[in-house]
Amino acid sequence: MKPILLYVEDDRTCREYARMLELELCDRGVEIRPEEDPGRAPRENETPATAVWVGKRLDPRSAKRAARWRAAIGVPVFFCAEEALMSAPNGVLYVERPLGAAAFCDSLAELSAGAGPSAAKERTEPLPGLILNRTLRTATCRGEPIFLTPREWAILERLDSDRGEPVSREELIRSARGPVPGRGSNEIDVYIRRLRKKIDERFEVRYLIAVRGEGYLLRRDPV
Repeated sequence: MKPILLYVEDDRTCREYARMLELELCDRGVEIRPEEDPGRAPRENETPATAVWVGKRLDPRSAKRAARWRAAIGVPVFFCAEEALMSAPNGVLYVERPLGAAAFCDSLAELSAGAGPSAAKERTEPLPGLILNRTLRTATCRGEPIFLTPREWAILERLDSDRGEPVSREELIRSARGPVPGRGSNEIDVYIRRLRKKIDERFEVRYLIAVRGEGYLLRRDPV
C-alpha cells in the first residue's frame, strides 16, 4: 500500500485538523508521510497514492505552490482549507473544512488502497465505471481521477442524480450557474463537449448522450 503525503501549513487550526486526519488514517492502516518541502520531486520508488495539503485558504499563492507539487509528484493533491478565493488549478482538488475527518479519510483510504498491490493482483476483475464522490466533489472513472471545473462538476452531478434519464439543457445550466436572464441554453453544449473529452474520449466509452428535444442523459453503463 502506497503512502499518503501530508503537507501542513504553519497554522494552529491547520495542525489540529492535520493531526485528526493522521490519527484517523493510521487507525485504518494507511501510512502517512509528512512532507516539509512540497516543491521537491519524489525520490525513486516513492510515488505516493495521493497527497493532502492542509492550509488556511486556497489563494493564488497557495494554489500555485500546490500545482507545482502536483506536477512534481504526479498524483492528485487534495487542498483542504476553510475557504477558497479562487478555483483550484488542474490536478488540485479543493476540500472545504470543516469536513469530518472520518468522511475525508474514507476516500483517502480508498485511494491509497487502490494504489497498492491488491489493486493490481486481479486484472480479471472489472474496472469501476464512472463514480462521483459528493462529499469531496470528485469524480473517477476506472479508478483514475477526472479533473473538473466547478461548473463541469455541477453539470455532471446533476446528470448523475437522474442517471439514465434525460435532463433538459435549461435545468443543467441552472445547476451550473443558476438562473441567468437572457442567456440561451445552448451554452450547456459547450460544457458537455468538455465533459465528453474528459470522460468519453479519454476512456473510449459513451456515457454522455444527447436526447433529441429533451436534453442530455448520463448512462448507467457506458457503450
